[in-house]
Amino acid sequence: MPKVKPFGIGDVDDLVDAKNEYSSEVVPKGIYKAKVKRMTMGTINKAGENKGKTRFGILCEVVGGSKKLPDKYIGAGVWTGINVIKSGAGFCNDFINALAGPDEAAQKALRRSFWKPDILVDDEGNVIRIGKKKVGSPNGELVVWIKTKMGKDQNGDPRAEVQSFLLPKGAKDDDDDEDEDDDDDDDLADDEDE
Repeated sequence: MPKVKPFGIGDVDDLVDAKNEYSSEVVPKGIYKAKVKRMTMGTINKAGENKGKTRFGILCEVVGGSKKLPDKYIGAGVWTGINVIKSGAGFCNDFINALAGPDEAAQKALRRSFWKPDILVDDEGNVIRIGKKKVGSPNGELVVWIKTKMGKDQNGDPRAEVQSFLLPKGAKDDDDDEDEDDDDDDDLADDEDE
């Protein structure tokens, strides 16, 4: 019988002591600070005119909220995908702007790198960098702000989904449009009854 070769993913002693960093909790609808843990390049599989076009799968890992977040939500994963198609260009740009941060020149430069494309991926499709911006998938550390909504996975179970990517200065809940001048963030990242 053949013997299994080393996995090649790290030091054996570190792996033996590794802890599960992911939370299985479903974060409620809200606004969260999250790491872009994984970004992979693939293709759209659904039949139709966009089949075969580029798609990025993105795993965001919740690291906080705009106020104290219960520990059970830290590490929770929120998946999304961005389809690189004409009608999805704005959503792609929102994601790229969130990666770049609030500086408009940095946003424009990163968008240009994305659309050229100047994107480096490894053999498994993990995005290493976009232009000069290190993404570092599958162990990314870039922090973005996300607004989540409730959705369902392929089995019909509830899951959080990214509704939109936000800039740090724009991390304010849209449900309070009439209170735009109000700096009070009490409602952000709270459990909400729907």
